Amino acid sequence: MRAIVMRTGGAILLAAAACAATPAASWSDKSYFHPDIAVTIALTPGGAADVEEIRSYRFDGSFSWAYLKKAVEGQYGRYRIEYLDVSDAETGERLPAELSREGGYEIVTWRYSAKDETRRFRIRYRVHDAVQRYGDAAQLYWKVIGEEHERISRLSVTLRPPAPSASLLKVFVHGPGAGELDIADDRSSASVRVGEIERGRLVEIRALMDPSIFHETPARGGESHASLLEDERRITEQWRMEQERRIERSRRRGKELAAAMIIGAASVLALAAVFARFFGEYGREYDAGYAHRYERQPPRDIPPCYIPAIMTQSGARIEQMGKAFVASLLECARLGCLEIREREKGSLIFKKKELEYELTGLGRKVVAGGEEGLPRPLTFFERDVLEAVFVEAGDGSKTTGEEIRKWAAERAGSRTNFYQFVEEGGKRLRRELERL
Repeated sequence: MRAIVMRTGGAILLAAAACAATPAASWSDKSYFHPDIAVTIALTPGGAADVEEIRSYRFDGSFSWAYLKKAVEGQYGRYRIEYLDVSDAETGERLPAELSREGGYEIVTWRYSAKDETRRFRIRYRVHDAVQRYGDAAQLYWKVIGEEHERISRLSVTLRPPAPSASLLKVFVHGPGAGELDIADDRSSASVRVGEIERGRLVEIRALMDPSIFHETPARGGESHASLLEDERRITEQWRMEQERRIERSRRRGKELAAAMIIGAASVLALAAVFARFFGEYGREYDAGYAHRYERQPPRDIPPCYIPAIMTQSGARIEQMGKAFVASLLECARLGCLEIREREKGSLIFKKKELEYELTGLGRKVVAGGEEGLPRPLTFFERDVLEAVFVEAGDGSKTTGEEIRKWAAERAGSRTNFYQFVEEGGKRLRRELERL
């Protein structure tokens, strides 16, 4: 990664600086990345930024929702984010979207249906107070790409001031390596193009412009053209020092790796000898004297939620726990704790079917902590499923499939409610199975 200077229609500076990021968790059996992200930022005389992001997703597996989160706190003040809409970039169809707030972030979550394909979404939003106007310079300092994202193959950013910025237009980019910067001859726009941004890499843009074109933006004190440039020099120096530290760490790791390879080879030989000895004594399968090829009925009378904990030797896999959740809900219905009905909703023309779930009298006693009247005691997981479906997602006695989906998709920290529920439930199911 280098700091590079480009000249196209005037002196423009493109600087690169490293930023730390934390990658988001993902499912092991599916993945996605961004072949292309195109961002257009149109500034207004009042200092707002109208932003349009066209994000392409290459999906491997089935996906039904995505989200975009933007920070409301910056180095030079607070922003107000106003999400306008989310649509399919190919067809223009508006997609169902929900707004939420988490800490210092405004979040938009939209829903769709995709499997093993490439989809493009258009997200439009307005950033109020995006521009800071000082005596001899106006500044946009915006986090174009946040820390929570997968790999990006190409990123392009187009910046359009409210009028040509003839006397001052400098652009700095923090995050990616070398790229290309173009500026219109009349200084009416600037564009940045970079390739291959690794997962979780932050990308920021800072543009210094003529303050007179932001005549509706209140002037501030405390900064100037010179102080803002000095801040960029500080960022570049930090980047240079970090690069030197990375090189030194790489050298040390190379030496440590060579030593580790020698130790590893010796360890492998020793383990191979131990394995050969124990395999000769204990490696043969136990002869159970069972000649049948398939079982026609379950060999043991255990609740269906334990099946994911049986399928592997290491524990319940997260991607199988959704089946355990649904199986537990149906098993509780079979045991008389709830009733499931299908109903139609919507207008006379546009109708859709939805499942309704309602606790029976027995089910209300069970949720309250009792077990009298049950054909068998419920497992901890089945009780937790009833609690999640009717107490957390529903009103205590009734719920719908849509309410369950909303509860499952809500985020608690970096993970959804459903992910946390099945992750912990899977571990405990395995421990309970081994105890039984």
